[in-house]
Amino acid sequence: MMELQIQKSQIQLPKKRQENNLSKFQFDVMKTFSKYFFLLISLYSFAQDDCVKGEAAFKEENYKLAQNYLKNCFDKNPNNSEVNFKLARSYAKTENWKAAAETYKILVEANPNNADYNFYYGGSLGLYAKSINPVKSVTYISDIKYYLKKAIELNSKHIDARWALVQIYMELPFIVGGSKSTAEDYAAQLLKLSPVDGRLALGYIYFYEEDWKAAEQEYKRAVAIGKSETCYQKLIEVQLKQNKLQEAKKTLQEAYKVTQVDAFKIQLEKLNL
Repeated sequence: MMELQIQKSQIQLPKKRQENNLSKFQFDVMKTFSKYFFLLISLYSFAQDDCVKGEAAFKEENYKLAQNYLKNCFDKNPNNSEVNFKLARSYAKTENWKAAAETYKILVEANPNNADYNFYYGGSLGLYAKSINPVKSVTYISDIKYYLKKAIELNSKHIDARWALVQIYMELPFIVGGSKSTAEDYAAQLLKLSPVDGRLALGYIYFYEEDWKAAEQEYKRAVAIGKSETCYQKLIEVQLKQNKLQEAKKTLQEAYKVTQVDAFKIQLEKLNL
């Protein structure tokens, strides 16, 4: 019997050790899991914190601060187009056109059929091109036109893309793709979509060519339609270009009466000095 008990004890001992070893292994696994779980939770919390702070800074129009937080947020959420769009807008608001264009490009690649993203990419690329060496800027022209036209292809009523093309075709020298007739074509399209934008675009074309009389006529037509701050300001600008001081004063009086924009009142007071 003693011999049997010893044998039984000898059999049970390894089993107890095995249970102890298993418990230690389970403890180590749980410890490691908990460590990484809390690390992931912490990283997620930091990411969410950047997103919340970036959103708040963007709403408060603190665009420099928003850029820092939104960049961190986007790096941790690379598929979040909404965050990336606000990041791009923050760059644009501070006129960092290179960063804006690079960020909009990511949006276009992720959302190729989004008309606004194509417009913003083409537009920011155009503004970046204007800020660099003219020789180097020529290399961007085809892409600028492509993405602006793509925006119109995706949204046949896209007003802003047409406006951008009017400006580009007027400002570019003929030798690198400028064309007054093409600019006028887009202005005519604007006239059908939005009469006030069409008149302003035609006024812009004539103003750019220093045809003050024709520009004034178009801006007067724009005022008659829209009666907006922009319409009045453009008309006043071209009247002052022609030294039509009294007409400009009358327009300023009307502009302030209609829009209640203080800038018109201040400008009128300066002219009366």
